[in-house]
Amino acid sequence: HMRTGTMIEKVHDINYISGFELLNMNPEDAFSLGIRDNDAVEVSSRRGSLKLKSKIMDNLPKGVVFTTFHFADTPTNILTNDKYDPLGKVPELKFCAVKINKIGGDDV
Repeated sequence: HMRTGTMIEKVHDINYISGFELLNMNPEDAFSLGIRDNDAVEVSSRRGSLKLKSKIMDNLPKGVVFTTFHFADTPTNILTNDKYDPLGKVPELKFCAVKINKIGGDDV
């Protein structure tokens, strides 16, 4: 997927392979929270929360989670900061502190 998916989400095969957002997590972090691959999780910040499926990936550092902003039904940027870089005037949408909770069932 690329950017907000305005063009690429029209390609059926890509949506078949990856048609929903995932929360990528380090295996140690996931284990400590009782989360397994494909579990329903809620990720929340001071600004909002989202429900996603987990994806355990060993290429992420401990303490870091990752998700994208491709899908309209999971607007990731509601979690992020509304601050701007003072020089470039670019929004600080790349990182923020979040809390992860496993949620019961397939509530995603």
